[in-house]
Amino acid sequence: MENVNLNKKLLIDAHITANRHPNAFKFRSFEYLDARWVTLDDLKSIRNRCWVTLVNTIFTCEDINDFINFWIKSENDLMERLKITPANGVVLDTDIILKGIPNIKSEKLIPSAFFFLGNENQKKFSIGTLVLDHECRTVSFEVFERQEYFNDVVSSLKLKQKKIGLEKRKTEINIIEKEGLKNWNLYIRDQKIKETRLEKEAIETELNTIRNEFIRLGTSDHQ
Repeated sequence: MENVNLNKKLLIDAHITANRHPNAFKFRSFEYLDARWVTLDDLKSIRNRCWVTLVNTIFTCEDINDFINFWIKSENDLMERLKITPANGVVLDTDIILKGIPNIKSEKLIPSAFFFLGNENQKKFSIGTLVLDHECRTVSFEVFERQEYFNDVVSSLKLKQKKIGLEKRKTEINIIEKEGLKNWNLYIRDQKIKETRLEKEAIETELNTIRNEFIRLGTSDHQ
């Protein structure tokens, strides 16, 4: 591995011990068909690679969620495409893998993919996609440059972030109302309930507008 050109694609179909070579993740593209030795920290350490394929890994759905969150926050480009097979016995659970990650699906672009946004400050590739193949038990993560082609997706994702904020505020209001009914006096209660009711109506109007915009843009809301 010391003598192979790092700009080449490397494929190894053999067991590798935990004492991996320093160049293990430095090839332009690489494919390990027995990747039980690869850790989540290894995955996060990859920088500016093209295609990465890891078969027979130890990763769980929670690990994949952790990695996606890391990519979203990272200012570095990690890889253009990552395909992994989770640990034996792991059932691909969409809700776990995408927990806490604002995402949408686009019928116009890749109907089977979940789209999400990464850090745009320094990343060249800031649009992420995830495709889950439940039959083959594979997870395919691919990133793209921000281009006009993705404008509707970006708009939808920003609407999604706004929707999450509105729904969070709606939940907060419900808690305020519930606690207030116990503790406020009659006058304050009537005033507060009127205020919160108006705010909830305004939030619901905004949410309906967002839902209609999703339809116009040809995107669907996973969460």
